[in-house]
Amino acid sequence: MVAFSGTYCLSYTSHSVHSNNLKLALSSDVRLIEIYLKLYKCPFWCLQCLNNDLCELCKSPRYMLGYQCVDNCTVYYHFALNRTCLLNCPDGYFYQNNGTNNRYCQVCTSPCANCLDLTKCLSCADGFYFYNYTCTLACPSGYYKNSVNNSCEACISPCKTCTSRQDCLSCNLGFWNGTKCSILCPSGYYGNNVTKIC
Repeated sequence: MVAFSGTYCLSYTSHSVHSNNLKLALSSDVRLIEIYLKLYKCPFWCLQCLNNDLCELCKSPRYMLGYQCVDNCTVYYHFALNRTCLLNCPDGYFYQNNGTNNRYCQVCTSPCANCLDLTKCLSCADGFYFYNYTCTLACPSGYYKNSVNNSCEACISPCKTCTSRQDCLSCNLGFWNGTKCSILCPSGYYGNNVTKIC
């Protein structure tokens, strides 16, 4: 038995060998698989490697940059989830400077799907609606819920409140006649200037 210390990776290659090459007397066409195993010692800072030069996962506090473990990502972003250096932070993360020249990707807090920082959302998870850098369950007066992009969209004049771009519930201009905003009320109705309803 052989004892190993450190982190190693195991790679294999396979070759097909026809039974006739082995001069076996077999009645059917049989193929044998030869497997060659090679044991690589991973570089010191590497937890998982492709071979003795190329790393796939680095030990803390190192980060992977081009299959090598580095102390600092320099101009790249430090991404702690899989300890890699990235050109940009992925969706669901934002850039943060930790007081040094190092740049880190930090996870957005729920219900933000994407964010500018810990307090400002850029988009929202399903069931929440984006309004003024926040994610809310209910849109403010004068806005409606747009479920396509999970955002609060402003009602369009003459609507004061609405359920969509076309469907008003109350009016800024004219009077609500039960179906839309109108300058004139139907015959037999008058426009109430306080409620803006016919």
